[in-house]
Amino acid sequence: MRVLIFSDTHLYHSFDKKKYVFLRNIITKADRVVINGDFWDGYLTTFDRFVESKWKDLFPLLKKKQAIYLYGNHDKKTWSDERVKLFSVDQRESVVLDFGNYRLLIEHGDKIVHKIDALLPWLPRHAIFGYLSDYFQRLGMLSMGEAFFAFWDSKNNEKMMKHAQNISKQNEILVCGHTHLAQLAINKHFANSGIIRFGCGQYLLVENEEIKLIKDHY
Repeated sequence: MRVLIFSDTHLYHSFDKKKYVFLRNIITKADRVVINGDFWDGYLTTFDRFVESKWKDLFPLLKKKQAIYLYGNHDKKTWSDERVKLFSVDQRESVVLDFGNYRLLIEHGDKIVHKIDALLPWLPRHAIFGYLSDYFQRLGMLSMGEAFFAFWDSKNNEKMMKHAQNISKQNEILVCGHTHLAQLAINKHFANSGIIRFGCGQYLLVENEEIKLIKDHY
């Protein structure tokens, strides 16, 4: 069984063919998929526009792979509707999966680390905030590469890791996304599935009871 865990694709009505091909390839190679939040971006589009965009070509493949969809802070449950069933067979806030040697406690991470959208809930959706955030991160990636998220979010990953150590039993690993900073620290009971955005393709694979962090590009 080959299980793919990815997060933070932040898809919206704008279509990126290279990103689409990358996602299609990694999903095709998996037996099961967990989407760990921020699959689509409610600050950049509406759910209506997202489900009618070209990204919908991924939906039958995700459904075939029995995808579990976990909500994030950019794709909150209240912002979508029953059409989440077009691309997933199970929808929830978190999930626990057993893989023999490991038990994975999977959640997006926004309940552990609060970002500006949680601190300023009055921020309007589909407005300047989403596009400014997108531009800032894109500029950071262009100037610093993946080191941008290490610079910007390493302290938040540390908060998540500390939380993981507090709640996890010996064989348990907390798997988050949210910070866009890919990390695998089994000895610290923590993993972060990273980001698939701005040409950066990061995700986790669980195969033969082994957890791997993949860092790729598209």
